[in-house]
Amino acid sequence: MAQAATGEIRLITGSGRRDDVLSCPYPSGGELKKCMADGGYVSRFYEANPAGDYWTFQWIDTALLGGLTVALLLGTVLVLRRRA
Repeated sequence: MAQAATGEIRLITGSGRRDDVLSCPYPSGGELKKCMADGGYVSRFYEANPAGDYWTFQWIDTALLGGLTVALLLGTVLVLRRRA
């Protein structure tokens, strides 16, 4: 069973600069080729994030946002206790 990957399609210039695909919003054909040539893009590429990294990032985000939530809640409780 192959693991799926998530990611995004991007554009790259000859110097290696990577831009969002919306810089040339045409899906294919002559308009895309003209837009890429005008923008100095040499290729489109797919920047993939392995599926195995998904849960690692989910737990990191959960820990960071959970910690921020606890800190804000404690700060709110302290401020309200001083005013009461």
